[in-house]
Amino acid sequence: MSTSSPSTLRLSLDPQEFPVVQEEHATCAVRVVNTGTQPCELRFKLTGEAAAWSWVTPGTLTVAGGDKGSVKAVFRAPRAPLPPAGPLPFGVEVTTPGSTEALLSVTGMLQVGAYSDVFASIDPAASSGSRSGRHTLLLENRGNAPMTARLEGGSDSDLDVEVEPSTVRADSGERVEATVTARCHQGFRRGPSRSHPFRVVAHLEGAPPVSIGATLRQEATMASWVPRAAVAGAVVLVTAGLAGAAVLGPDDEVGNGVGNGAGDVPGDVAAVDPECPADGHIGSAVHGSAAEGPPAPGYAFLFADDEGCLPARFNPCEPVPYVVNDALAPPGGVEEVHEAIDRVAEATGMTFVDEGTTDEPLDQQRAAYQPERYGERWAPILVGWTELGTGQGPDAAGDDIIVAGRGRPLRVGDVLVSGVLELNADVILNRDTQERLPGGFGEGVTRGRVMLHELGHVVGLGHPGSRAQLMYAELAEHTSNTAQFGVGDRIGLRLVGREAGCLTPPPLPSGS
Repeated sequence: MSTSSPSTLRLSLDPQEFPVVQEEHATCAVRVVNTGTQPCELRFKLTGEAAAWSWVTPGTLTVAGGDKGSVKAVFRAPRAPLPPAGPLPFGVEVTTPGSTEALLSVTGMLQVGAYSDVFASIDPAASSGSRSGRHTLLLENRGNAPMTARLEGGSDSDLDVEVEPSTVRADSGERVEATVTARCHQGFRRGPSRSHPFRVVAHLEGAPPVSIGATLRQEATMASWVPRAAVAGAVVLVTAGLAGAAVLGPDDEVGNGVGNGAGDVPGDVAAVDPECPADGHIGSAVHGSAAEGPPAPGYAFLFADDEGCLPARFNPCEPVPYVVNDALAPPGGVEEVHEAIDRVAEATGMTFVDEGTTDEPLDQQRAAYQPERYGERWAPILVGWTELGTGQGPDAAGDDIIVAGRGRPLRVGDVLVSGVLELNADVILNRDTQERLPGGFGEGVTRGRVMLHELGHVVGLGHPGSRAQLMYAELAEHTSNTAQFGVGDRIGLRLVGREAGCLTPPPLPSGS
C-alpha cells in the first residue's frame, strides 16, 4: 500500500483491506489530515474495477487548517461472475475544484467473497429406447469462483444411471457437459411404453447440490402399432354433408387479430423486460375469450400476476406428470403426443413425466386436485381425444370453423398446477372430401401442429398477433408451413420454463 500527497495533507483508509459480499454494502473511512494553515476543499473519486459499483459519500469535503475530516467509501459488488472471488485492489484519488489532476491518492484492497450459482439442464428431457437412452447434462457456472462437481445418477425404478465423466470442473462463466446413460435391467416384448424417471445430482464443493430430473421411456421390442390397431377401431366418425372447404380454427370461434400479413416476425418480438416480461404480452385466453387491447406481438401469455408483470406458469424445477386417455386415439396419436411433449420440454427446459394411461374422462372443467384417483398431490395433465364433431349441427362453432383441439391450464393463484389437452377425434380438413387431418409433424396443418399449439396453452401461452408463430390463433393462416415453434413462441416458452427460475407450488386444499 502506498500514499503520495502534498506536504500539508495526509490521506489514509480505515481499514485498508476488508471483505465485500455480493449485493451487500461494505464501507471504509477515507481520512484526511490538513497540517497546513489554510483550508482545503477536496473532491474524492474511486478508481479501479470496483469504481463501477462503488461511490464516496459525501463526494466533497472542506478541511480547515490544522484540522482533519473523513468521508465514506461504499462498495456493493454485483451477484455476477465479475468481479471474481479473491483480492481486488481499488484506489481513492483526491482533486481540487476545477482540476482533474490527482492531488493525492491512496490504495486499498477488497477481498471479494465467493458465491455459487450453477444452472443445470438435460437434453433430451425424455429419451426413448427398448433398453437404454442417452442424455446430455449441461452445467453452467454462473458464480464468481471455479466450480468442481461430482456427478451421480440415481433412480427408484428398475434403472441404472451412469454419468461420464463423473467429475467436472468449470471456471466462472464456463459450461461443461457430461453424458448420461440410463439403462433398464430388462426389456419387454409387447405393451405400452413404460416411463422410468431418474435424477442426476451435481455435488458441489462448498455449496448445496444441484439436481435435475429426466425420463427414459422404455418401448416394447416389437412394433407398437400391432396392439394399438384394436384401440384405433374404437374412434367414432361424425360425417358432414356441408358444401365448401372448412378453415381449421383450432380453438377460437374467431381470430383474435391480424398479424403482419407477410408472416415476418415483428421487430419487437425479442424485446423482453426481465423485470416485467408479461407487460404488453397478454394474449387471448383459450377457447375464444379475448384479452383486452390489441394482440400481443411475437408471443403472449394467458395469465399474469396482479401487477401484470409475471406470467402464470408451472414450477419448472419439478417434473410435471401427464397421463393419456387413449380410448379414442387415432393410430399413432399417442406416439405423437409423446413427441409433442418432448418438443415442449426441449423449448422450456422443463421435465415432463409420462405416467401411462388413464380412464379419466376428458373434461375442460376437471378438478386440479383428485386424491381419490391420483393421491395426495396435484393431478397430472390429462391428454386425450373426444368427439367434438366436424363443425356442423347445433353445437358447432360455425360454418367455417372446425375445432381441432382445446388446451387449458389449471392454476391456483399465479401458479399452474395441472391442465387438459383435449383433441378432436372427428376432425377433418375438408367437408366435401371428408379428408382426415393428417398425422405427424409434416407440412401444412397436421395433428402434430395442433398438439404443439394446444400444449403451448397448457403451459401458459396465449395467442400472439403474428401469423409467423405457431401459437397464432388460426392454424390455417400460419405463414410457416412446418410444425415447429417460431422465434416468438420460443421466447415465450423460455419465459414460462426453466430459465424463469423455480416457483413455490401452492399448498394442496385444506383437509388433504
